[in-house]
Amino acid sequence: MLSDQSGNGILKENHLGLSIAYTKGLDEDGRNSLSIGFQGSYSRLAFDFEKARFEDQLSTSGFNLPTAEILLGQDIGKSYLDMHAGILYQGSIGDNGGYYLGGSIYHLSKPNIGMNSTQYRMGQRLNIQGGGYIPIGKVSTLHFSSQYQHQINYKEWVWGAALSRNLVNTANTYKELYLGSWIRNNDAIIPYAGFEWNDLRVGFSYDVTADNKRSAAISYQSAEVSLTWVLQEKKSSYQKRCPKF
Repeated sequence: MLSDQSGNGILKENHLGLSIAYTKGLDEDGRNSLSIGFQGSYSRLAFDFEKARFEDQLSTSGFNLPTAEILLGQDIGKSYLDMHAGILYQGSIGDNGGYYLGGSIYHLSKPNIGMNSTQYRMGQRLNIQGGGYIPIGKVSTLHFSSQYQHQINYKEWVWGAALSRNLVNTANTYKELYLGSWIRNNDAIIPYAGFEWNDLRVGFSYDVTADNKRSAAISYQSAEVSLTWVLQEKKSSYQKRCPKF
């Protein structure tokens, strides 16, 4: 589930997706595996006409002129269905390390997202990601990852790493602290902090603009909170490793 607002609530997006994946071990010990996955999603876009301000409304005393924009109603919205697919390879580094490499394609159906036009379709997005983790000593681990995205004319590359330290590791309690940073397109730094307690993982990141040429973006930063709950299954003699994102 994803909910997003932009422009002080002028544009609202709500997305609900259902994913399914199958993983096949490539060796007897499960040190290498291949996964394929599919996701179907339902999305709803909403545009709040009352909060919007247009260029022809601007006067010497503010945005108080009537607009000539022709919009159908005060609450413009759009709903659509979409489909996505991906593949992921997972391998091992030594006895306690691992890595992954995968790719995915979003918006396979190229849904129509135009609120007042039937010709505006979502372009397909290519996503390539890779990363892994390597133990450092007995209680620390280095996690690294990189992601490349390409949609129509937009390209984005994010890369970075985080160092985790095991705080408590007993039969009933597991606690681990994460600190790191990522870089996006060489114009933003994204510091990250995370905490893992048993099966629950909480993370917080905050975009910091690093490009002086984009002065208009300094006042508009972005924060993100992530929450992951891992459901444990009964252990068997054959196990496949799972990467930590």
